Amino acid sequence: MTRTYCIKFLIAALLVFLGTALINLIADPYGIWDTPHINGVNTSKYSGFHSRIQKYVEWAHWTKPPQTILLGTSRTAVGLRTDHRALQNGTTYNMALGGQPVHESLVLFKHALKSGTLRSAVIGLDFFAFNAYWATDAIDEKRLIPGSNFDLLFSTGTFTDSLTTIRQSLPAIKIMRADHATDNDAMDNTHTSSDAIPMHLRFTEVEKIFVSYHRPFPYHLYSYSNPKTGENTLEDFRELLSLAYANNIELRFFISPSHAWHWEGLANIGLWQNWEQWKRELTKINKEEADKAEKSSYPLWDFSGYNSITTETVPALNTAQQMKWYSDSSHYSAACGDLILDRIFEHADPARPIPDDFGILIDDRNINAHLSGIRAARKHYADSHAPDVKEMANLSKQVWNH
Repeated sequence: MTRTYCIKFLIAALLVFLGTALINLIADPYGIWDTPHINGVNTSKYSGFHSRIQKYVEWAHWTKPPQTILLGTSRTAVGLRTDHRALQNGTTYNMALGGQPVHESLVLFKHALKSGTLRSAVIGLDFFAFNAYWATDAIDEKRLIPGSNFDLLFSTGTFTDSLTTIRQSLPAIKIMRADHATDNDAMDNTHTSSDAIPMHLRFTEVEKIFVSYHRPFPYHLYSYSNPKTGENTLEDFRELLSLAYANNIELRFFISPSHAWHWEGLANIGLWQNWEQWKRELTKINKEEADKAEKSSYPLWDFSGYNSITTETVPALNTAQQMKWYSDSSHYSAACGDLILDRIFEHADPARPIPDDFGILIDDRNINAHLSGIRAARKHYADSHAPDVKEMANLSKQVWNH
């Protein structure tokens, strides 16, 4: 009796196991198993992991090994073009990913080094990505090993994403309006595109998110180290620099130029001094690793703060006007990204002159004077953009109940 029960249980477990794998294979929620697209089944890759895992699989099988890579968060991912004139000497990959923490940048940098062809890298640095308490969706580095994704077929997490993929791929269901009697009056379930969202609203909604990102739940802390995980983001940064110096990689760093609203939000939740100290740490570590390698420090550019680009006027509420340099308060446009690459590569394009105050080269010698200049620029911004500053202060209070 017991033996028969055990056999039936094992058979049932095996069927569930194989059934899970079959559904995952058919849904292919990450687009990595080359399953043909089936309308109503797997055409909508909804999962937040989709693009990340797909990229890891792509980088595990270089079509052409990289000569240049771009690293950083979504700001770098959407703001920098690999076809910029300064990046056309060899194969360039944009390996920046949404919310990419420093450790993930290090993992991807090491992976690119293994190709044996890497010559240069451009890395966007973001303050929140150095917070060791900030939860991310970074993928295990084993995904960069060819053929390492077989286990995902049997993963319950993949199964959940498969069900979401199938649900999102189903044909839209027409729902009759309660106040109409004909089938022709179906509810319009079309999602509004982000471009249709007023720019002012986009700014405020994104800032609500980033104010929370800077003080992540449940810790509400900003720290370079997390005792529970053993993570130390500054040490990750140091290791990346050390590897770059040791391998003679031509490295260029820059601090991303989010809009002035973003820096106001950061100040309103008490992280201004942390932000300044972070920049001091970057210049300090850069100098220390250069001295160890007996080389000149890598160029570190700061595009953040309050300058001609980052103080672009935010359109009034309920207007459809778009902005030239920003898609929201955190993310700069490709037009702005072109100026960044022009500056750090000393590339001149008469069609797009770079404002003199956009992009300051910083090191251990000028960092304090530079930070003092940003403080003065902030005061000027507060005087000239009082309504914006007040709105950001109120928004931060709403999020943190100050």
